[in-house]
Amino acid sequence: SNIANQDQLYRFDPDFKMYDLSYAAAWQLGQLLALQNKTFSTSLYNLKRQLSQKEIRLGEGAVLEQVFGSGNNLNTGNIGSTLGALKNDFDVVFDAPSAVVEKAVRLGNPFNRHEKIMRQEATEITLPSEIINFTEAIKKLDHVPFHYLIPNLDMLPVESIRMFSVDPNWIAALLEGAMSLGEFLSSQKPDESESSIWKKNDVANNYNRYGFLIRSEALTSWPGLEIFINPVFSKSKDFLPNTIIERSLKFERLERLAPNIAICIVSEPITSILFREPGEGLHFGLDVTVEEHDYKKTVKADNPKDVINITGNYKSDEHRTINIKKLTQDFSAQLSGDFHPGIFGYQMIQGVESVIFKPQPTVPTA
Repeated sequence: SNIANQDQLYRFDPDFKMYDLSYAAAWQLGQLLALQNKTFSTSLYNLKRQLSQKEIRLGEGAVLEQVFGSGNNLNTGNIGSTLGALKNDFDVVFDAPSAVVEKAVRLGNPFNRHEKIMRQEATEITLPSEIINFTEAIKKLDHVPFHYLIPNLDMLPVESIRMFSVDPNWIAALLEGAMSLGEFLSSQKPDESESSIWKKNDVANNYNRYGFLIRSEALTSWPGLEIFINPVFSKSKDFLPNTIIERSLKFERLERLAPNIAICIVSEPITSILFREPGEGLHFGLDVTVEEHDYKKTVKADNPKDVINITGNYKSDEHRTINIKKLTQDFSAQLSGDFHPGIFGYQMIQGVESVIFKPQPTVPTA
């Protein structure tokens, strides 16, 4: 981690004359979440220990190669100066006689290990899956307590949807805190050692996150409610307009936080959201008029461009029945040819309801 503690992330806001602790809170939260996850914290500690041991071996090998040479070109002419160099570099005092040290050097034990060390350097250290999975979950705000998302439930009233975008620096601070567990050598520069591994495994990239929170009884009434982000509809003449979805954004996260609360996160800005009942829910149905006294039905005419509606008091609220005879007469009056039960079923069947939300772009104020 490049941040030693959360105090380094305090920012003074000159406009409000106050300190902004947002990034500091994110860093500390990331550290607490990492400590809570024993699998991740253990895996991260072991990885950092491997990196530290590798640096120690490389440093030791570089010093030994500089002092003794490599292969058969061993320099044993001046054992005293050699031991002095080792003493200065490793702060180790050797009490063994020079003849013993010279013999050890010629036999390649213990000092002539740099060739093996250089071979070990070529061995690539990769991030364990436990670290990758945890950091990917963190980037999707998984494991983050709900009150960090909604500090006050009044911010998400009943039957509401709230869209948001996450500051990429906040997620970066969250990851920095999680990666702060364990220690490296004090002489090691983090940006020269660990960051190359994080970036190579795409842990430190792509922090852009957008999404919405919804609180609605629709989630409980329709457990199979379908959600599409930025849907693109088919323009084929074989289908009715705005019915067949060709593609939509992939969810980074779609989770039910409570029976009537859900969160959705994607990696691109949201321009539209489509909510639709489950596609298998075909049924007969009528639409309520604006006055809510009568019912109407759109006639599926021979020409799809013709929009014909029939309206009437087709439903008896007292007996909870439909006046089939009147419906048949009104349909028949608008259609040519014979009207039979198959045509009636075709006219009455309807698909599922859908609603599209299109957020309005905010205009910055001066």
